[in-house]
Amino acid sequence: MFVVSARVKADTATAHLNALERKQLPFAYSLAVNRTAKLVKQAEIDKMRAVFDRPTPYTLNSLLIKPGTKANPTAKVWLKDQSYAGKGIGAEKYLLPQIDGGSRSHKRFERALQEVGVMPKGYYCIPGKFAQMDNYGNWSRGQIVKILSYFRAFPERGYRANMTEASRSRLERGTKKKRGYTFKAIGKRQGRRRPGIYQILADSKHWRPIALFVRRAGYSKRFPYFETAEHTIDREFPEQMRKAIEAAIKSAR
Repeated sequence: MFVVSARVKADTATAHLNALERKQLPFAYSLAVNRTAKLVKQAEIDKMRAVFDRPTPYTLNSLLIKPGTKANPTAKVWLKDQSYAGKGIGAEKYLLPQIDGGSRSHKRFERALQEVGVMPKGYYCIPGKFAQMDNYGNWSRGQIVKILSYFRAFPERGYRANMTEASRSRLERGTKKKRGYTFKAIGKRQGRRRPGIYQILADSKHWRPIALFVRRAGYSKRFPYFETAEHTIDREFPEQMRKAIEAAIKSAR
């Protein structure tokens, strides 16, 4: 979490104020920190656009501001947590590794694949060469759902989403316009084939790597969140404070 805070000091910016004008200082401080917090938020959004490949609207809308008050002129700018995500993934959970770096936790679909024995315990799942990607450069949710359905990895409450034998057979046969295929998961290297999930075309000769199982999956530090906030505050807060004090003086007269 990043905090924009103002502390009342009898410095050169306020020493010349009279008693009446000084009564407006709590308003000035809260105004300055809140305006600066908005600038920090926008700077973070601009930085996300610069460091991430086609960030989704959900990611760009992942920041929130807790404004300061006259009693507590401290504004907080941070990532939305799980309480804002509903059934999705909270921005705090998936963006923190981009800020701090390091290994990530298992995703929901990875745990589902492990539960049914498709992916070995201790592995992570990453897109393979033939994985379908969406417009934002992320692994297509539709393909992930199809994989989970094929391997019947949805929990009992979602049994209707799991493919039946008849559904698998139709997928394998294909249609006149679409070639049939199956999915096959291998947990250990087989010759040149790495552990992962493969799409096997109807001729059984072409194995397309859709997903790969790896021992480690992590992130480098890509999103300089704290550095961006500090730079923005250093650049913007003095001017916002000056404007807020001017506004406070005018309102006191």
